[in-house]
Amino acid sequence: MVEADHQGRKSLAIKTANSLHKVLLMLAMELQARGVAVGLIDWLALNVLPLGVPAHLQIWMSSADYIHASAHLNTMVYQHPERRGKTLPWKLRTKLMCKLLAGDMGIDVLHAMRPQFELRTDIGEIPDDLMKEFKKTSALRTWG
Repeated sequence: MVEADHQGRKSLAIKTANSLHKVLLMLAMELQARGVAVGLIDWLALNVLPLGVPAHLQIWMSSADYIHASAHLNTMVYQHPERRGKTLPWKLRTKLMCKLLAGDMGIDVLHAMRPQFELRTDIGEIPDDLMKEFKKTSALRTWG
């Protein structure tokens, strides 16, 4: 992601940050169980994820937000009659979580699990089209 940012390939940096966000959503609960989630996720949120965020936004998620979202995502995997009360291997769980995050099992999860951003106030005027996009994305996330 750092290389993409230095090379001016912002779209690649954004895709990489989105992938890292999804990985954190899947793993945060497991990292918390091992006692390493808070330090690692907070460091990634402060130092790595901002490299893949549009200039008018900043990450608004902390380790607690990721752990909470991860618990919901991992629980959603079992919200199906065929999987309820069963233990699933990690490979199947991640496959199902990827489907949930991609919107293959409903677009509400896709929107609800998007990263949370806030508008930066230190950059001056933000164009209207970016403001509208931010409001729409925030509304969809709340709806999800």
